[in-house]
Amino acid sequence: MLNRQNGCSFIQHPTAEMTSETTLVMPVTRDIFAFTDRPNRMHGYMNAHEFVTLWDEGEGDTFKADPPNAVLTWTDGDDVKEAEVVITNATVSDYGRTIAYDVKVETGEMFGGQKLGVSLFVDMSHASYMAKCRYYYGGSVSGQRKAQERCH
Repeated sequence: MLNRQNGCSFIQHPTAEMTSETTLVMPVTRDIFAFTDRPNRMHGYMNAHEFVTLWDEGEGDTFKADPPNAVLTWTDGDDVKEAEVVITNATVSDYGRTIAYDVKVETGEMFGGQKLGVSLFVDMSHASYMAKCRYYYGGSVSGQRKAQERCH
């Protein structure tokens, strides 16, 4: 079972569009991949609705109270670019097919318009909101057993 000590990271790989200086819009073409690090390696997928619940209102145990760090990477010709951001909010629209992120750029520069080949890496391992981690994962530390457990 995932808990605060295990930590989670999330990866999303679609195209992306900056619709303003602080709004990043990404289609959800696949579920969002989530994984933990040692010693309790787990992995699984969250749909857009499950993922944005991590920003639900609350004190101390949500992304709303303690926004996650993230790195956005993309290609520009032959160059790979990146920006470190803090995601202060996320909303789902288009029947779960789009997530709009409110971002604050910490380092680097965001691209303008739309980009292909974008990857968003969201880190939540530092915060106290693991109790809000609501996704199902498959497998075990050894990867031999398939299980479905709800994070609490």
